[in-house]
Amino acid sequence: MKALNAHTLPLNGRQVIEASAGTGKTWTLAALYLRLVLGHERTETLLPPQILVMTFTDAATAELRERIRTRLSQAATYFDLSAQGRDYPASLKVDEFLETLRDSFDEALWPRCALQLNCAAEWMDDAAIYTIHGWSRRMLTQHALESHNLFEQTRLENADQLKLTLVQDYWREWFYPLSGDTLQHITPLIGQDPAKLLKTLSEMWKEQERKPREVVAPDITPTQAIDTHMAWQAQVEAAALAAREAWSDAVLQALQEAGAQKKIKGLRADYFANWLKALQAWATQSAKAQVSKEEFKVLERFTTQALQDKGWAEAEGFAFFAAMQTYVELFSVKPNTDKHIALHAAHAVGEAYKAAKTQRAAFDFSDLLQNLHHAVMADDGRLATAIRQQYPVALVDEFQDTDPWQYGTLNRIYAPDACNESNALVMIGDPKQAIYSFRGADLGTYLQARNDAQVTNDDALHTLTGNHRSSVGLVKAVNHVFMQTEQPFASTQGEIEFVEVSAQGKEPALVVNGEECPPFTVWQMHPQGDNEVVSSTSYLHHTAQVFADQMADLLNKGAATPGDMAVLVRSQKQADAVRHALRARLIPSVYLSDHTSVYQSTEATDLWRLLRAVASPRQTGWVRAAVGSRLWALDLHEVLATTQDEAQWEQLLEQFHQWHGLWQQHGVLPMLHQWLHNQHVAQRMLAQPDGERRLSNLLHLGELLQHAEQSLQGEHALVRHLGEQIQSQHHDSDAQQARLETDALCVKVITYHKSKGLQYPLVFVPFAGAFAVEKKAKTNFAQEDEGEDDSDPTATSVEEDMRLLYVALTRAQRGLWMGVAETKNDLSKATTKSDLKLSALSQLLMRKERGDLANQLHALWGTCDHIQVADLPELQGIRYQAPAVISTPKDALTPTRTHHSLWWTASFSAITRGLVSESKRDEAVADAITDASSDAQPYAGAAAAPEPESISAWQSFPAGARYGTLLHDLLEWLSQNNWPVANDNAPEWAKQAWANLLERKASWLQLDDAPRAQLEPWLQAVVQTPLPLHELNAAPLTLRDLSTEHMWPEMEFNLEVSHVSATALDQLIQSHVFEGTPRPALQARVMQGMLTGSMDLVLQHDGRYWVVDYKSNKLPSYDSATLQDAVLHKRYEVQYVLYTLALHRLLKVRLPGYDYAQHMGGAVYMFLRGIHAEGAGVHLQRPPQALIEDLDALFTGANLG
Repeated sequence: MKALNAHTLPLNGRQVIEASAGTGKTWTLAALYLRLVLGHERTETLLPPQILVMTFTDAATAELRERIRTRLSQAATYFDLSAQGRDYPASLKVDEFLETLRDSFDEALWPRCALQLNCAAEWMDDAAIYTIHGWSRRMLTQHALESHNLFEQTRLENADQLKLTLVQDYWREWFYPLSGDTLQHITPLIGQDPAKLLKTLSEMWKEQERKPREVVAPDITPTQAIDTHMAWQAQVEAAALAAREAWSDAVLQALQEAGAQKKIKGLRADYFANWLKALQAWATQSAKAQVSKEEFKVLERFTTQALQDKGWAEAEGFAFFAAMQTYVELFSVKPNTDKHIALHAAHAVGEAYKAAKTQRAAFDFSDLLQNLHHAVMADDGRLATAIRQQYPVALVDEFQDTDPWQYGTLNRIYAPDACNESNALVMIGDPKQAIYSFRGADLGTYLQARNDAQVTNDDALHTLTGNHRSSVGLVKAVNHVFMQTEQPFASTQGEIEFVEVSAQGKEPALVVNGEECPPFTVWQMHPQGDNEVVSSTSYLHHTAQVFADQMADLLNKGAATPGDMAVLVRSQKQADAVRHALRARLIPSVYLSDHTSVYQSTEATDLWRLLRAVASPRQTGWVRAAVGSRLWALDLHEVLATTQDEAQWEQLLEQFHQWHGLWQQHGVLPMLHQWLHNQHVAQRMLAQPDGERRLSNLLHLGELLQHAEQSLQGEHALVRHLGEQIQSQHHDSDAQQARLETDALCVKVITYHKSKGLQYPLVFVPFAGAFAVEKKAKTNFAQEDEGEDDSDPTATSVEEDMRLLYVALTRAQRGLWMGVAETKNDLSKATTKSDLKLSALSQLLMRKERGDLANQLHALWGTCDHIQVADLPELQGIRYQAPAVISTPKDALTPTRTHHSLWWTASFSAITRGLVSESKRDEAVADAITDASSDAQPYAGAAAAPEPESISAWQSFPAGARYGTLLHDLLEWLSQNNWPVANDNAPEWAKQAWANLLERKASWLQLDDAPRAQLEPWLQAVVQTPLPLHELNAAPLTLRDLSTEHMWPEMEFNLEVSHVSATALDQLIQSHVFEGTPRPALQARVMQGMLTGSMDLVLQHDGRYWVVDYKSNKLPSYDSATLQDAVLHKRYEVQYVLYTLALHRLLKVRLPGYDYAQHMGGAVYMFLRGIHAEGAGVHLQRPPQALIEDLDALFTGANLG
């Protein structure tokens, strides 16, 4: 592994970048992106749609997009200013990388680099930056034919509910027909109800979907498995009955004497007495009673063989022990009925779930990765090739969280034997932060990908070594913690190296009252009295209170604000303890990992009471329940006064009737708003400590119910709907998650998992001592201490716990506090059967035995100058004194809204449709929008719409701005390259360039085969067809016959205009062109500044100069009358009058002896779809000379009156 150099990293093949926390992954991604855009050390440049960037969350994609856009824009400015030799503004951030990148290009290329970077920055909205699931969905949709996927699909909402329904169907099919006796034996194997079975199946599906596998239908049905189980059950019951019949007091007495006389070896008297009690209870109970695993472990101790192995030879003389031998042997060969049923159910319900999704044209997240993987792995390789051509380079962030599906897909697309020098797969991640195994992330897959990259390239592994997040002291402290043990991240799946990082950021140290504080503080809570360990309950609540004290003290001293602080926790229980302690000290907090549905809040239940009362206002009991709820926010005296005072009560009932009417007329949300306002509920609610959260929940519920109301009949149906949502256990819709906009101002209580990728000035980790060893199950007969269990409910391995701890310790920027304690599960004593087991924290401290935590803390961590190890401070109960908010009147704000500037750059699209164009490309797009926009204008002679082919061979070609722009771009290229599409003598390079351009443009627009096939013959017809100009006394015009010296494509012009009213311009044009014919008015604007435009083609033909413009409008006919109607409706006559004016001014200056009547040909507007119609779809017009001269004078400020 070598340190990464962003300037020299090869941008081909496979590269792996391991980036420790805070070392600038996003900066590195942006730097590599710059190099790809510029083609640095590559044979070709790339544009944003060709560079695939993937990460795992929507927030990360949004951040990446903006960071890269900013980086591109700054780099473009830097190259541009460097090319001009100008000074750089102070706001331009220029680093060593950018300087080196610029200097690697020849100075003559800097303007081109600036243009390339600027184009890429402007193109970032179309950049291929996606989440892995978003990209998978896009590929399945864009390449629907290759992937055999539906073109249109929607995400499946409430997938759990659908699964439960399917499990219920399965339950009815297979288990309803069973007899009561059979069910009694089978229920423990399948669960008490479908919900329990679904829980089992969900775990199986989760495990099965971790990696690709062949789906094989089970060969044993539930009926077969149950029949086998019942036959075995009958044999076991018969053997148990025989054993019970052989039981007698003599057997019990013999066992007691053998135990007392030490004939049975290796016994503890108390254990043996408990075993005899259990044996006697079993022998005297019903023959069909179920036997638990713990009971069976006792029974198998009393077989002939077991007793003889313990030294009691006389056991062979008792029939009971022989019968027990038979029973135990039968019981031990219990068929795997539960496994067979579960496997069959998982397959059957899984297939039904797939069919249900197909029927609904829906998908869930797992489908996206799996369907794309299956499609890419097809033998023909078509999809893999298509994606590789679409994205020559892929940059994958957070790759340590990959899984076999994602890597398998990328491995096939960018397979070494299929790639060339232009292809690259760059994987960026940090295996030390691989903490999402519960979501399917697989560290082993990452390590396999890393190994695969190194197989093809020994130098493929790079690392980032500079921390830009934390202060110098904090970086050194964290380095020290993880360098005390040789391999802190040792894994059974592969080697993970800890690389020491250096502090390269500018984060200052934490200073409180003028004194610099230790960057990392570790507090140990000690056991009370003679106890060896701290109880989980005491550790949880006492540590939370002390840490809340510390936070309140820092806030009162002005060292931070609540929004600067984060508390990292593992579970809901820990979060609740912290938030309770903070609430007692008046410190606002929010649990950012709180995915609880808003339907599970107390506001939902209270709202149900309110809506029930409003829906039935005559039910006075329901009205009283609503008034007395927390939602109404009245104290007891106010409730009694309202409900017992007759006048107030009657008035309130009348209001309930009014709210009922409002609900019926306008919906539930307007009714809630009026209730909140009339009853002053919002004011009372906001006066409470958690009022803002409660009010937000209430309004959120109102929005959800307003939406649900659209598909329900009546108020009572909505009340029932709300009740069902409250009772439901499945709330996986994003819309139902609780939200509040002011969370940024609160202390963030956040889980380790969700904190990954985030950073906070001050971080508190109060419960690091709760990390536990992996444990095995206990029995009820081992007589072990069953004390408290402070293990965390989130099941992970100790290896992953170590990575979680690393994530927790690397979130802080300036200050970090950790709470530790010796807890029951932080280590387990070594026995003859197993070695000492340690939790992640205990491994870091290299603990050896119970009671050595304090010594290890001081010996290993206390020696570091940047770590303070101390006892947990005494509880003080400090309260946060929030700064007083002074509401003083302020001066009225000065209006900042700006109106249209008197000086502006006008264009045809601006004065006709109000479209703003800031560049030539913008104006071209605006023109295409004008051409493509639909309207209800009846064209002359239009009858019932005939078939498209009868109007024009090109009528079926797609319409729209993007297709109009395509035609303009292609015709522009043809005119600049001597019309190779219709020139048999064109050089081969021109023909090949034309074919490549046509393919690239068609692929970019994702044209179907039919319109793709139409393009070339259509354009051949356009450039080969003679255009009739006889109306203006000119010979026919054929575009392909024009030579380059007689035509000027895309000629731009800028005309100075001085206070010209668009209305006056309109009146002048209407008085000369098609006078008296109605048409839409121009925008009511005054042009003061410049009038700009770009003419598709200016040409010299038959001794005169002409303006040609291409139009892609789809019309019902292409006769002259219809064309004239289209021209007037779109106001194209304004466009060609302005174009003629611009050409007139140019010829006056450039052409000696210029005369309008002699040299001006006119405007040729080609409606391309009508090229084969009579008249070739040409609208021909030469504006009167008087009009052009009047406009010339008007634009110079002359008075025409």
